[in-house]
Amino acid sequence: MNSRVDQLLRQRLVRVSALLIVLLALGAALLQGLAEQGGVGSDLSPVPDQPLAFPREKVFGLDLSDRPSLEAVQWLESGGAGAFGLVVVPVDADIIAALLSANERGPAFQALDQLMAVTTETTVALCLDRPVTQVEDDVLAELTVDTLRDRYPDRIAYLTACPSTSERTWAASISEQVRYGAPALPGRLVPLSTGAMAEIEAVSSFDDLRAEALRSFAGDTYALPRVHVTAPLGPGELEVSSSAIQDAAQVALILLQPDRDLDPAALTASIANVQLDAAQLPEGFSSVHSPAIHFSEQWQPSMIGRISYRHTAQEGALLQSTFVGTTIYLQTLLSPSAGSVAVWIDPEPSNPGPPFAEIDLSASQATDAAVVLAEGLAAGRHTIAIMTTGGEVTVSGLFVSGQPETGWHAGLTTLALVAIASVAMAVVGLARVQDIRDRNALPPLETPQVTHPRAYGLDEK
Repeated sequence: MNSRVDQLLRQRLVRVSALLIVLLALGAALLQGLAEQGGVGSDLSPVPDQPLAFPREKVFGLDLSDRPSLEAVQWLESGGAGAFGLVVVPVDADIIAALLSANERGPAFQALDQLMAVTTETTVALCLDRPVTQVEDDVLAELTVDTLRDRYPDRIAYLTACPSTSERTWAASISEQVRYGAPALPGRLVPLSTGAMAEIEAVSSFDDLRAEALRSFAGDTYALPRVHVTAPLGPGELEVSSSAIQDAAQVALILLQPDRDLDPAALTASIANVQLDAAQLPEGFSSVHSPAIHFSEQWQPSMIGRISYRHTAQEGALLQSTFVGTTIYLQTLLSPSAGSVAVWIDPEPSNPGPPFAEIDLSASQATDAAVVLAEGLAAGRHTIAIMTTGGEVTVSGLFVSGQPETGWHAGLTTLALVAIASVAMAVVGLARVQDIRDRNALPPLETPQVTHPRAYGLDEK
């Protein structure tokens, strides 16, 4: 009897193990398929409906908000700002307090002018440190924001509260003055004129920028992962950062927060030549300045705040680019006077044929929007051509979502998973066949016979 029990236990163990293998293999294949289909960052939802005020192609931004204004000026004088796509600089509390007094505004303006001068033409985000004053937050924020907007109409892209300011009411007041109804969150950069909001998120190291961790940045605003650095960046850190920008639509830039003991010139030199591949668009937003976007001569440059646009009122103006992804959007200005465009995907140079889509850009009110040009494309490299077909057309860039097809090794991985599942299913089948044979060959197990005491005429005790 013991051998029969052991045999049944072995058969049951084989069947359970085989079923687990099947489930694990199928689950792994399903997860791999989902990863290949979507790719990191490709499920960004919703797509930001306004453009960024800086080029993502530069990969890195600089965050000096943890130090006084004078130290920030000295850092930028030593290291320069040209290598960065965005620079976050602080405005000290005493500078803001000086704006309240007519007699002290001159020195305050000089300090602000110096901050603007050392950032050259780099996109600037100012963090405002609240002074100790009896003036209410909303009044103080209104005065400060109006002063900055009037004095530097085309230089400041974003405003936020400095991290040294703990009161959320100050951040909320700045957001209300800059953009009514904008959520006031710590580290959120609110556009001074137009453009998408961006949120600073501190990370512990560059390992947090690897592919498997990038989904943690997904949300309804762009993310600016901030890394504290104590030394110039090495090849590994440069590669991880560039890959994060290339492969994650929701990551706008990698913010570097340098240690006070780090030489500014050394840090700047370590990233000076870092730029994304100019041959094709990265996933996410690319402005009209991207080398991968080619415009015909009918397009004219224009600016709204810190956002660059290309505008044309001529029919037949052409925009072309290449990208790797499954969905592409046109970041454009919808308006009552806006015209229409025709779109070709992967056209033959000599015979483009009929357009893939024709899109009307008119709307009752003027607004920036991300308009779908094509979706559900095969994951891989594509060429897009956009031609105006009438009316005024204004664009700020293109937005790509979706990852490229995986390489040959992913296909082998899938085949291996299917093979494992097939073997496991075969094992299950053989185990059941053997079970049937054993049941026919062996006598049934004996079971203990329990007889009730009353059967023998005995009383229960």
